[in-house]
Amino acid sequence: MATAKKLPHRKARGTKTGIFKSQFESTVAQSLTRQGIGFEYEPYNIPYLVQRNYKPDFVLANGIIIECKGWFESEDQRKMRAVTSANPTLDIRMLFMRLAGKVQGSNMTNAQWCEKYGFYCAEQRIPKDWLYEDTRENKLPSGALLSNPTEDGHREKGN
Repeated sequence: MATAKKLPHRKARGTKTGIFKSQFESTVAQSLTRQGIGFEYEPYNIPYLVQRNYKPDFVLANGIIIECKGWFESEDQRKMRAVTSANPTLDIRMLFMRLAGKVQGSNMTNAQWCEKYGFYCAEQRIPKDWLYEDTRENKLPSGALLSNPTEDGHREKGN
């Protein structure tokens, strides 16, 4: 191991620290360097998974899942990619208030994001062909928690 890697300058929160994201990280690096301890700063990414549950907005009788979005935040983008990655048999489709709206953290529109990540999408209303489409069999993941529907087809809260 060598001393700190030369990385492009990063903006720190309120302070200039060179390659480090905070004054604290800079102080730790200086201490390691003074002690002759080799290190690398942020040399690679380590992926990790967080177990969560996804509750779809609507599930049509034909098994198509509809996720409704006004503002498509970064956290929701990550969630939708993770859900489909973990459950490839589900047919999840996005319904946006505005297809031309920008996704958070990008210059992409909602429609461009869906095209990039393989989601069908629509604006304002669920397309009629989605309502009556004979889809491939959508299988719920094992361990999916379902609530009991009421007489009008809505799910009871708390079940």
